[in-house]
Amino acid sequence: MEHPTIACTLRSAELAERIATLERELFAAATSSELIEGGVRHTFASTDTIKGELFAFIEAEATCCSFLTFRLTVSPQQGPIELEITGPELSQDLIRETFLPADHRAVAIRPDVG
Repeated sequence: MEHPTIACTLRSAELAERIATLERELFAAATSSELIEGGVRHTFASTDTIKGELFAFIEAEATCCSFLTFRLTVSPQQGPIELEITGPELSQDLIRETFLPADHRAVAIRPDVG
């Protein structure tokens, strides 16, 4: 089985700006953010605005980070929305640094570490 290339197509300055924008405009709206096996999970209150932003986020990120898996769960009756971003073992540092808010990164411990 061929393994996907683990690389973001953005240049360093573009990536830094993208991370800052995600934290400021999307992840700040999350009611919780946590490490999960293979990646991260963000939970949001259900609104039409958040749904639209999450759909646009997934579309953009799936293009530049084609090695990642994006799972969006919309709960019934306006329950919470969960976004899971996972990827291969070699992508775990990139996932944490890009898709986990800075205040969570400082205390993040990989789930597979004792």
